[in-house]
Amino acid sequence: MYDSAARVEEMTNIKVNDLNLGNNPSVMLYGKGKKYRTVPICNSTRDLLIKYIELFKLNNFEYLFMGNKHSKCSTKMITHIVNKYAEISKINKNIHPHVFRHTRAMHMIEADIPLVYIRDILGHKEISTTEIYAKVNVETKRKALENVYNINNNFNNETTSWNKNEELIKSLLELD
Repeated sequence: MYDSAARVEEMTNIKVNDLNLGNNPSVMLYGKGKKYRTVPICNSTRDLLIKYIELFKLNNFEYLFMGNKHSKCSTKMITHIVNKYAEISKINKNIHPHVFRHTRAMHMIEADIPLVYIRDILGHKEISTTEIYAKVNVETKRKALENVYNINNNFNNETTSWNKNEELIKSLLELD
């Protein structure tokens, strides 16, 4: 979920043949507005998916994630799994599937990926929807403040060098 930034509903719709597990791994997601989009995934995710498919002996036309009776996994089931592993990991925050999507979006913003690319990965129609994820986090604020501090320090260092020029100070003092 994190790697593709997929919505929970999109996860339930993935079939094995929606995966490209070659050199440029990706997943085709069927999302909101009945639209398809292709999202790149990491090589490590590809490797895990290959093992998963082999382990469960899935064919191309089966859903990647299945529930009971070899049927499509429900959003409720995925939410249950996320909560179960959050509890096992002793995560004390309220975790739900959308947290993975939001976190991925925030990490892409922090990596300075242009909003238009993030919009395409998230499957947003309007960039204004993507901008919601661009809320500045504490680390970004800290870096921005450090940059301002560094700019001010450089400015102060440059402008205070005049006080070391004795000839300039003497001329200024003689002005009346």
